[in-house]
Amino acid sequence: MKKNVFFWNGKEWLYFGGQQDLINNTLKIETSRLGRYGIFVVSSTVNHGNNNVDTYINTPIVSPQVFTPQTSAIFSPYVEEVKIYNLVGEEIFYSKQEQQLSPIMWTGYDNKGNLVESGLYIYKAKTTSGKWLTGILIFAK
Repeated sequence: MKKNVFFWNGKEWLYFGGQQDLINNTLKIETSRLGRYGIFVVSSTVNHGNNNVDTYINTPIVSPQVFTPQTSAIFSPYVEEVKIYNLVGEEIFYSKQEQQLSPIMWTGYDNKGNLVESGLYIYKAKTTSGKWLTGILIFAK
């Protein structure tokens, strides 16, 4: 699977590219811009000109998986819908992408605007290809 670099512009992850060297296990980019970059594994080549992007990021689907009130859990830009549940099974957070390839972020607040308790949370994330993925997030105050 091909790895690609994305740049976070403060609002969304933007495709940046990168040269992958499989022999040396490296990924090279040239930039004069400091900022937040992410390396994502995609299932196929990212299609820039088509609004119906059918590729999705396989790993990581969310980063970081352990976060605090000072950080956010940021889902990949190829996740279009997120549901987060507490360990009792109650849905505490729901969000859909506002625009295509704009990542969903969870800051630790529930749908009512309350900061959740420290602990484990289960997420369900629907990719742009329609596949539902599940995993665990840890929120630490």
